[in-house]
Amino acid sequence: FPSHDTRLRCWAVRRLLSVNDEETGEVVLTEKFYKKDFDKVMANPALKPYVDKVIEAAYTVNIGDKASEGESPTHDDGDD
Repeated sequence: FPSHDTRLRCWAVRRLLSVNDEETGEVVLTEKFYKKDFDKVMANPALKPYVDKVIEAAYTVNIGDKASEGESPTHDDGDD
């Protein structure tokens, strides 16, 4: 993708996926949906790449970063 700022904003049951062009600030797309309809958003070929980007960012922890409370550690030593 060109440089896009992709965000997923969450409230109690509502979600907003927004994608903006980082250079111009222009809104590329927005999609409002309910939490229970997330599977439909993931199945939409036009939205899935952006949702995948948000999910990947949420699960990525950079090597050398210390995990905060409630965050996954940078490695897993196995089942302790």
